[in-house]
Amino acid sequence: ILVHGLAGYMAGQAVGMLMLCVYIARKTGFRGNVKLERHEIGRLAHIGMPLLAAGLLLGFLITIDRWVIVTLLGIRPLGYFSISILVTGLLSLIAAAISQQVYPRMAETFGRSSTYAALTPWIQMQNLFITGAMLLVVVPVYFLLPVVVDGLLPQYRPGLGAARITLAGVLFLPLAGGAGNFLAVVNKQMYAVGLQLLTLLFNLAFNVTAVRLGMGLEGVALGTALSYLFYMVTLNTLVFVLVRRAAR
Repeated sequence: ILVHGLAGYMAGQAVGMLMLCVYIARKTGFRGNVKLERHEIGRLAHIGMPLLAAGLLLGFLITIDRWVIVTLLGIRPLGYFSISILVTGLLSLIAAAISQQVYPRMAETFGRSSTYAALTPWIQMQNLFITGAMLLVVVPVYFLLPVVVDGLLPQYRPGLGAARITLAGVLFLPLAGGAGNFLAVVNKQMYAVGLQLLTLLFNLAFNVTAVRLGMGLEGVALGTALSYLFYMVTLNTLVFVLVRRAAR
C-alpha cells in the first residue's frame, strides 16, 4: 500500500490467497490431475450455470446502490456510504454462517425424502435463527452508531442516516436465504434468478428516481431496503406455492 496504493493492496490480496492455496496443497498432499469428460462437463454445467447466475445477480443486487451513488452523486457521497457498506458486510457474515450450517442438512433431508414438505422446517429454523442473531446485533448497533460515528468518524456523519436505514432494511435479505437454499436443493434455482433480476430492476429504478428527487443517500438506502423486502416476500411466497403444489 505504501508503494503502490490501492493496486498494491489488491496485489497483496492475490499473493496472500496464492500462498494459502500452496499451503493447503502441501498439507493435504493434493496433486492436480486434469481429465476432461465432455459428458460430465455438460451435466455439471447444466446444474452449475443457474447457481452461478443466481450468485452473480445476488452480487449485483447488493452492490447496485453503490453504482448508482458513484454515477449520480459522485465519489465523496460513496465514501460517506461506506458506513452502510460496513454494516451490510457485518450482518451478511452472521447470516452466511447460519445458512452454511443449514444448507447441507437441507440437502441431506431432500436426498433422503425427496419431498418438498420435508424442507420447510429447515427454512423456518434458518429464518428463526437468523432473525434472533441479527436482532441481537442490529438493535444495539442502531442506537450506538451515532455515538461511534461522532466519536471516531465525525467526517462520515453525512452517511449516518443512510446507515441507519440500511440497518433496518438489511434484515430482509437474509430472510430470503432459506427459500433460496430450498430452490437450489430441489433444482429450481432459475426461479430465484428470475426474481433476482426483477428485484434488481426494481432497486435500480427506485434508487435512480430517489436521487433525481433529491433524496440523496437516504433515498438510495430506502430503495435498497424496499427491494430486499420485495425479494424476501416474493421468494418465500414462491416456495410456499411450490410446496403446496407438490403436496396435492
